[in-house]
Amino acid sequence: MKKTSFLFLSLFIIVDLHAQWFWQNPLPQGQTLKDVHVFDENTAIAVGEAGTIIKTTDKGISWISLTSGTSSDLNSVYFVDSDTGWIVGRGQTILKTTNGGTSWSSQARQPYDPLYSVFFINSSTGWITGEDNTILKTTNGGTDWIFQQGVFPKSVESIYFTDENNGCAAGIDYNGSNYFGVIIKTTDGGTNWTNQWSGNWLLSIHFTDSNNGWAAGAGIILKTTDGGTSWNTQITGTSYQLYSIHFSDSNFGWASGYDGSTSSGIILNTTNGGINWNPTVSSANTVLYSVHSEDLNNGWIVGSDGVILNTINGGTNWTLQSKGNKYLLYSVYFSDSNNGWAVGYNETDTLAAVLKTTDGGTNWVTQIVETNTYLHSVFFTNSDTGWAIGSGSFGNGKILKTTDGGLNWVIQKNEVNYVFNSVYFTDSKTGWVVGQDVVAFSGLILKTTNGGSDWTLQTISSNTGLQSVYFVNPNTGFAVGIDYSASGGSILRTTDGGSNWTPQAGPNNYTLNSVFFTDQNTGWAVGGGILKTTNSGISWEPQISNLSGWESLYSVHFIDSNNGWIVGQYGTIITTSDGGVNWTSQESKTGYDLNSVYFTDTNTGWAVGRNGTIMHTTNGGFTFIEEEKTDKVPTEFLLSQNYPNPFNPRTVISYQLPVIGHVTLKVYDVLGNEIATLVNEEKPAGTYEVTWNADGLSSGVYFYQLKAGDFAATKKLLLLK
Repeated sequence: MKKTSFLFLSLFIIVDLHAQWFWQNPLPQGQTLKDVHVFDENTAIAVGEAGTIIKTTDKGISWISLTSGTSSDLNSVYFVDSDTGWIVGRGQTILKTTNGGTSWSSQARQPYDPLYSVFFINSSTGWITGEDNTILKTTNGGTDWIFQQGVFPKSVESIYFTDENNGCAAGIDYNGSNYFGVIIKTTDGGTNWTNQWSGNWLLSIHFTDSNNGWAAGAGIILKTTDGGTSWNTQITGTSYQLYSIHFSDSNFGWASGYDGSTSSGIILNTTNGGINWNPTVSSANTVLYSVHSEDLNNGWIVGSDGVILNTINGGTNWTLQSKGNKYLLYSVYFSDSNNGWAVGYNETDTLAAVLKTTDGGTNWVTQIVETNTYLHSVFFTNSDTGWAIGSGSFGNGKILKTTDGGLNWVIQKNEVNYVFNSVYFTDSKTGWVVGQDVVAFSGLILKTTNGGSDWTLQTISSNTGLQSVYFVNPNTGFAVGIDYSASGGSILRTTDGGSNWTPQAGPNNYTLNSVFFTDQNTGWAVGGGILKTTNSGISWEPQISNLSGWESLYSVHFIDSNNGWIVGQYGTIITTSDGGVNWTSQESKTGYDLNSVYFTDTNTGWAVGRNGTIMHTTNGGFTFIEEEKTDKVPTEFLLSQNYPNPFNPRTVISYQLPVIGHVTLKVYDVLGNEIATLVNEEKPAGTYEVTWNADGLSSGVYFYQLKAGDFAATKKLLLLK
């Protein structure tokens, strides 16, 4: 096998490293998008926070996630043709592609951060702008970047050149007491710059030819007809914060941003070069950061929370192409691989939020819960019977129950001054809820033995705000939280169903948010660190004393004593396959806090969090390497038989594409249930291999199917353990 692997390395090059967490809500994704570049009426690329790059080739009907190789926020994208483009952002990020965005390479980092704007006049010559008076220039396609000298604005927000010599940049400067907008101009490719205008903040600049250009910013739009030597005000004194301006020709243009007076996105349109600007309030109540078009009819706008708008009639109508709920989600639970619930809070109407899926998360449906409650935790004993618990904004704790899968929810308990954080049931009758008394400033535990009809307050002696509860059996359970008196964490244990709770020994400098056990002896607690016990909680040892860059951890879930996942702040996902001896990071594709994680087997899991975030994996979140042969372009579509076959647990699937196109490669069981998605993106012509890891699946026959354009092929594989 090792000889074969070395042979593969000599024949292939890595073109993409795939992280197998992908968005289920919102769609196509939920990160803020900062810029969009339109190629034609069908094709566009958008970039944004947490390393997000998405592309459409079908007018926005579908968007494919592209791998950026970074989790840094991306602020600007520019292409000189359909293949060659650049992206810049935070973390000194400069990325380049030569294949239309299918793969991106990192160019040499510069000691300037963040970078705000990128523009190229051709495939060799381009400029980047950023914070701290930064303008960089390249004349070799980005291999080398030279810092340009001059008196520049503190924050150079946008740059545009009409040829290799003539260009303008706009930004924001500071004089020691006030911030103000600045436009600077060069006629020698950036060797020298002159200050042309100052006034309101300026965030975007665009030219249609060597004479006509526009700049936009804080309540203002300016126009030049002499290449930037002089600027005239077209709009001023408005409540519009305009982040982007773009013209298709010298008459037809758009500007996008945010209207502070209505707290909504704003789109401005002109058909006479800006003599008149017509405002349209966006249906998306969000900041619209970028607008771009390549003709008079077709254009895209992108903005915060992943919003995507498209027009095909010159802006008469804008269609919202992004979809999904933007609830603040605290907890997720699946009764099986298909039926699951995510709960939280609807910040728009202040009502509790419950989402349900019956197809593994492909579709999520909002369930109506008429109560003003932050739902913090959800638990089901089967696909019908479950509980959701939480509290109102003033500590009005509620326990809700459903017996019909969530169609109807009944309030079982409504307790003033209580905050309920976690719920756990060992069967349909016996369960516990933990939280805190906000008046007594102490922890609380409630128990029911009749499915929640009655709840009894259990006695604990702890100044702990309890965050999580887990029971191994009806007698043995654990609760963890925050010890207010010690400014650290607390672990409580019971062996008699909660009649008595005993504090457990362990490092008390960790605040603890979640606890999970795989058997009566083995468990983990996470928060400001990771603790593990192998003696039923009598003692706890830290697995990681220093999180090494990982932020606060909010939820832990294990499938067995070896395989587990933890999620937390800023999109953190870490995993172990050896019971926590080693933990490795996984690429989550989000920068939002992840509050809860749940797996039904070693491959299939979900994580939920802020802004309606629901992430899903079908291979345990692990990355795999897809490799492309480089000898010649195939002349036909082909899906090859996997090798080895039978296999355990890994096998290689090969396929070839004669043309560029959107490709899906999926694995199904004999009942037709989708088991894994191995490829779901646009691929150039070539020959590819994908390694599939079936660890966690039972022996049996499975099928893998390739779809590319009108081509489809299915083959059988056999897993023998």
